[in-house]
Amino acid sequence: MTWPLQSECLKMFGNPYAPGWGNLHIVHVNCPWQLYMGPLHIPYIKINKIAAESLTRVLNHVWDVCGKDPDKIHAIHADQFSGDFVIRQMRGLHTISMHSYGLAIDFDAPNNHLGSPSHFFTESNPLIKAFLDEGWIWGGQWRGRPDSMHIQAARVG
Repeated sequence: MTWPLQSECLKMFGNPYAPGWGNLHIVHVNCPWQLYMGPLHIPYIKINKIAAESLTRVLNHVWDVCGKDPDKIHAIHADQFSGDFVIRQMRGLHTISMHSYGLAIDFDAPNNHLGSPSHFFTESNPLIKAFLDEGWIWGGQWRGRPDSMHIQAARVG
């Protein structure tokens, strides 16, 4: 699938601030392993319905690559969840975040700070590799202000 451009999302999906918007566009995707946000158990990922099948494929592939072993999932920080659908602007900018459209997911924010040149995730991490292979955009590849915790189903532009 070719993901929409960020600049097309408002026209394509409408205003995420509108009442009931999430009921029309957001679905829940279960993860094959347990996700945690700090001590909290996260029961599912909230994602735009256009990305749900792709996300399911990514998660199942990572689970298979890790031999369905929670310890291997933990070793690659794939169980460290940091956010999904939330209506907000991009940090430090005046543009609606892709999180607002349910097209972005963050993993392991404590070890992958926005703008940091050093981070845990790399393109060889099975989680990141699976998203890239599925055509998602990884913020760790962005120049100037890398965001290696961030993965999105929307092209920059």
